[in-house]
Amino acid sequence: MKELKSIFFTLLFIFLSIGVRAQSNKDFKVWASQGNFENNHLFTEIPFQYIDNYIFVEIIQNDKSFNFLFDTGADVTVINESILNEFDFKSVGEMKISGPLVGVDKKKKIVLSSLNIAGLKFSNIGAISIDLKFPEKKYCNVVHGIIGSTVIKKAKWQINYKKQTIIVANDINDIDTDNAVKIKMGLPSNGWGADTIELKLDGVISDFVLDTGNGRNKMVSHPIYFSRLLRNNPKTNYGLFKSENDYDLIIKEMRIGDIVIKNQLLSLEWEVGNNLKLLGNKFLEDYLVTLDSENHLLYLESINEIKEDELFGFEIGFTPNFLTNKIEVKRGLKKFSKKNRIKKGAILLAINGQNVVNLSNEQFCEFWRTTWKEIMNENKVRVLLKQGRRNKEYILTKKELTE
Repeated sequence: MKELKSIFFTLLFIFLSIGVRAQSNKDFKVWASQGNFENNHLFTEIPFQYIDNYIFVEIIQNDKSFNFLFDTGADVTVINESILNEFDFKSVGEMKISGPLVGVDKKKKIVLSSLNIAGLKFSNIGAISIDLKFPEKKYCNVVHGIIGSTVIKKAKWQINYKKQTIIVANDINDIDTDNAVKIKMGLPSNGWGADTIELKLDGVISDFVLDTGNGRNKMVSHPIYFSRLLRNNPKTNYGLFKSENDYDLIIKEMRIGDIVIKNQLLSLEWEVGNNLKLLGNKFLEDYLVTLDSENHLLYLESINEIKEDELFGFEIGFTPNFLTNKIEVKRGLKKFSKKNRIKKGAILLAINGQNVVNLSNEQFCEFWRTTWKEIMNENKVRVLLKQGRRNKEYILTKKELTE
């Protein structure tokens, strides 16, 4: 997307992240825009699971249940090769895709005869089939596919993060948006794919992809787009490589449509790639979010108090690897990491004396979802890291992380 062009860390923030490229833009638009939502005059509410800041919905096919990521940042819908034969489809050639998670490859371009989402039927949907290996590392749950814009653009959707439900309708007038702010969305310059939203960040105007496939950040971008803000705003410098510096910085004033928000976090990360700017779930979850992709409109109704962000935390940041059941160093303060020779990918062996290796998949998932969050609320933690043959203990202290 890519966390997907939507998932990157956030599964990219996966598909935008995958960054679909097609040889013929015209052919792609025809293929991507085909299909129908078969439930006429429909208004229904479906449940979803909100796990680790990602939205998952159930797909029923041949009386079997499959777990799909709901990813507004994904240019197309994706079916894992391992379950493709559960669907009626026709192959319509190949397309070239590229991205940090998949490299550069040609994948099967298909048309799904039907796709059933909680009893809702979509027909003749453009999709691609891909070997979805990277979610094994990214998510605790098995991910069988991605619901992307080739499905999402066929209906109207209202996402309620608090209730963990999505209302699906044919007509936007059937959805209550009376108290919402209406914001115009747009398409990328190529004329197809995920919708973008204009953000004004301390006077700098830039288009961000609306990306529910990004679960790790409020806003994320490559550093090259915001050099002016880096010079003038409070920031934290993260660097585990000599040539690459990631930053968190506080945007003093963020404007999205008529909404004005003070002191919001923008993450600048090299790993995102230089063609992606993503607005993710950590921002959207404070709103009742309504999507009318047909008319390129977004409706946001505040449901939580919008809190101001601070550059506050520990010297090292970690991420789970659900394939190996290990917790790895993802980032670290530039000065701290250099002084202590800490590198990306170092393995956490123990935290506060608690062993976190050799856990079963179920134990590891439960630890990350519950115990880890409790530990991160503490002001000091003791960690034992493994790098190569060296094990070393560090005391991490929660503090203001500004240069």
